[in-house]
Amino acid sequence: MLQLMNKIVFVTRATQESGKGHFFRVVRMIKSLYKNYNCTLVVDKDAIAGNERFKCHPFDENHPERLVRELDLSSGDLIWFDIPDLQYQILKRFTGLGIPLVSTNMFEKIGEERYEDLAVYPVFERYKKSLVGGKTLQLSGSDLISIPEEFFSKGESKYPQVLVSMGGTDPMDFTPLVLKAISKIGPSKYKFKVILPKGSSDEKILNEYKSCSHIELYEFGSIDFAKTLKSSEYAIINGGMTRYECIAAKTFFVALSIHDLQASLSEKVTKYGLGENFGVFNEKEIKRLSLLLSSLPLSPGNAQFDDEIPV
Repeated sequence: MLQLMNKIVFVTRATQESGKGHFFRVVRMIKSLYKNYNCTLVVDKDAIAGNERFKCHPFDENHPERLVRELDLSSGDLIWFDIPDLQYQILKRFTGLGIPLVSTNMFEKIGEERYEDLAVYPVFERYKKSLVGGKTLQLSGSDLISIPEEFFSKGESKYPQVLVSMGGTDPMDFTPLVLKAISKIGPSKYKFKVILPKGSSDEKILNEYKSCSHIELYEFGSIDFAKTLKSSEYAIINGGMTRYECIAAKTFFVALSIHDLQASLSEKVTKYGLGENFGVFNEKEIKRLSLLLSSLPLSPGNAQFDDEIPV
């Protein structure tokens, strides 16, 4: 499909609410394509700074026809969306304009109305093509998972530490609950390096946990996440792409999920012994998480950090 396109327009988000994971993935794609293809990055205005070497255009979800007009798009071009799944309905506004649509989706959207012509679904399974929603060609599988090069382990030494990250936005406020669970385990040979989400009241949290010698707190963006992940024996995460970053780093993870669907995606990974699928997490589960963490080291069991999984 790409060979036939005159222009490729990537639409993504980079806000306090959406985080920057989708944005960084798009930037990696453009870096690999822009020398051979006419690529444009459409993103929130504040994120354009620092990416001027690419063609950039401010994001405006309310006027899709203006985007098509200003970028002079036609049926020989392509609009590729990589946005949070909760914002998927934005695509509906771009239908009927005669421009082929592609969307990278973190969830499969079974039974939902589909608006894109081609869906890209990065999931820890064998590569598969299928027709979804009666019209959309979906490509799925582990081959479509995009991980930055710096996450791949080159045999770095592991230390008795646990990296804790719920992402930059932590939409369900898991971090305070995880901190409570960690504080309850008492003295530990493991150092828990907790990355606080953006906008946290750092001083309040520091005062609350300053007596816990096994807890270290870090502002978001203040440490090298990939380097620290590769040197950690364990990670506590909120699913998402971080699952696959843990696999690349060869770091056993405990995945906390927002809902059953997210837990089912974690299960596709943990069934290979690459992590622990904790399931849906909330305040009622603090004690259970604390008991799990107090039992470290966990036995990875049938862990297979193998390039061939799951293909």
